[in-house]
Amino acid sequence: MKKKRNLLIASFALAAVLVVGQAAFASNDTGSARGGADSMMNGSAMSGNDMSGMMQMMGNKDMQKMMTGMNSPEGKEMTKACKAFMESY
Repeated sequence: MKKKRNLLIASFALAAVLVVGQAAFASNDTGSARGGADSMMNGSAMSGNDMSGMMQMMGNKDMQKMMTGMNSPEGKEMTKACKAFMESY
């Protein structure tokens, strides 16, 4: 049981690093080091009907690779593990 728990913690840590890395290093026309995350977090990406910031972020080739990975069998397995973990607390 302890090995499974350690493996689960390690997989969450890896997933967090990959997700944060994608958001932190995504390219943006403004040259911001955080990519599209800044405009999304301060609300300017979705002000009014303007969703260009969100669309830019989702159109990024690295974001597309991440979304494709999440739709793979391994990504779905990770999502189920995350859901089970969150429901346990």
